[in-house]
Amino acid sequence: MSIQATRFIIICAARTGSTMLRSMLNSHPQMVCHREVFSPRLMGFAGIYNQKDSDSPIRQFVEKTRNERPVDFLRDYVFYAGSYQAIGAKIKYDELEQPRWSAVFDSLLADREIRVVHLIRENRLRRLVSAIIAELTGVTVVPASDPQAGLRSPVPKIVVDVERCIHDFTAVQAAEARFRRHFSGHRIFEVSYEGIMDERSRQLLDLQRFLQLEETTLTANTVRQSAHRLEDVIENYSEVRDALCQTEFAYCLAG
Repeated sequence: MSIQATRFIIICAARTGSTMLRSMLNSHPQMVCHREVFSPRLMGFAGIYNQKDSDSPIRQFVEKTRNERPVDFLRDYVFYAGSYQAIGAKIKYDELEQPRWSAVFDSLLADREIRVVHLIRENRLRRLVSAIIAELTGVTVVPASDPQAGLRSPVPKIVVDVERCIHDFTAVQAAEARFRRHFSGHRIFEVSYEGIMDERSRQLLDLQRFLQLEETTLTANTVRQSAHRLEDVIENYSEVRDALCQTEFAYCLAG
């Protein structure tokens, strides 16, 4: 008798390390994790997508199926595991909450057998800085295969609007709470960017057990966008520091 594969989704806000986590999971020999399968343009569907043939017939067919029959696409394509023991995809909060994917959201909520990996980034200031740098540079992912990955030029200093900062923190915090409630009836495992990046943490080992897989060492094919100190990146750091010190988000200054 065949063993049913573990089906899972990774839910998260943008710039929380989901590409890094997906890369790590895909290094497991018995797991496949697709990229953003419900982004505006189908991205990172394992096995059929790369930059050279992004408009291949098979890719067009799969995207057409997604757009016309999204729930069937989720069931028959995203969660088709083949010979693998675990199959999943990452979906960002704002993608799931789009009206066009409401049937997908309802399907995920109704199927309690789908496991949920909830990825957060504890340092909200680091997450916002990462988002701003990505906007300015257009660089969202740095491949580990890049020979200059560890020798990149210093990131230009950025100005962080304090009002935007507080609003962003509050909005992401509310989204995290909202999705915990949405999937409260599912088996859910919460991991943090900080935890998966910490070699001393057991989060990656615990996550593999949660996905019903044998434990192995996971590796990523991407590296951190920036490891600079916040005060070396934020032009108006003193202003941001003074404002955050008066809020519940003061802890973010320590990262």
